[in-house]
Amino acid sequence: MAMMVVNDVAVVRGHEGSPTLAEAEATIERGISAYWAMGRAMKAIKDGKLYEEAGYPDFATYCTGRWGYRQAQVYNLMAGAEVVRTLSTIVESPAPATESQARELVPLRDQPDVMVEVWKGVTAEAQAEGRTITAAMIKEAVETRLPPKPSEAKRRQEVAARKVRVDARKAMGKTKAAVMDMYSPEVLAEGERRFREFTQLWFGADEDTRWRIRQYVQRV
Repeated sequence: MAMMVVNDVAVVRGHEGSPTLAEAEATIERGISAYWAMGRAMKAIKDGKLYEEAGYPDFATYCTGRWGYRQAQVYNLMAGAEVVRTLSTIVESPAPATESQARELVPLRDQPDVMVEVWKGVTAEAQAEGRTITAAMIKEAVETRLPPKPSEAKRRQEVAARKVRVDARKAMGKTKAAVMDMYSPEVLAEGERRFREFTQLWFGADEDTRWRIRQYVQRV
């Protein structure tokens, strides 16, 4: 069973058993400052629905009622724990010191090899320059490995195009309303009847008849 050291605490990796509710909650109580431990314990409670043993109807209610955490905060902790689990394959590297640092690596969770590479690069850079690793450093390194975001100019073009489409639909609606106001229902019904007749005639005619119709329309 492999182990890694996170902030001077030994973390067991590869354990297949699931903790009981009491064990998971004890981990949370002992490790309020160890986000990765809390995240792993919370995930065990969520996946095993252990919160039901404590009388809570769902995980969100449990997080708030038992610990005073919003569900979003707990999901951040669980995501951070997953990052630590991925990085634990590098026994010589320390884990991110805070949940905010781990959170910046979450976008790479579907690319574990890239996550490991980025983390190695950040830690090596920090050591070489004598700097403390920050969430901003990690974010900058991660962004270089993510697909580029649409440029601001392109985004504005897309917004403008959507506005044109919306305005066009509004204008068409107003035109239709104006026509409805100008003519009586009888006149509109007669116009619709003639249009249907013309459509049936046009699509049922041969090329010679269509040519004659076009000539007639041009003269009119």
